[in-house]
Amino acid sequence: MGSNQPLNSHVCARVPPGLQGLVVTAYSPLGSPDRPFVDPAHPALLANPVLAAIAVARGRTPAQSALRWQVQRGIGVIPKSVTPERIKVRHPGRV
Repeated sequence: MGSNQPLNSHVCARVPPGLQGLVVTAYSPLGSPDRPFVDPAHPALLANPVLAAIAVARGRTPAQSALRWQVQRGIGVIPKSVTPERIKVRHPGRV
């Protein structure tokens, strides 16, 4: 398929006719800057100034805003993190 995040959402988020009941899922919807094939020139999602401004205006982090954008589009999200602090921020009250 392809990437599905605010800076690169070329994957169709709509389920084709006849396949209702399926949910499109975004794995690593916040990007994976540590993957070996990442292009250093590719913009980092969480460092994007527009996303940062949206987050500040709503009292959220860029990660929370990016995840909400996906959920509001009807996409299931599975964010990846190994940092306990980030996990707590992204899932308040659940850790």
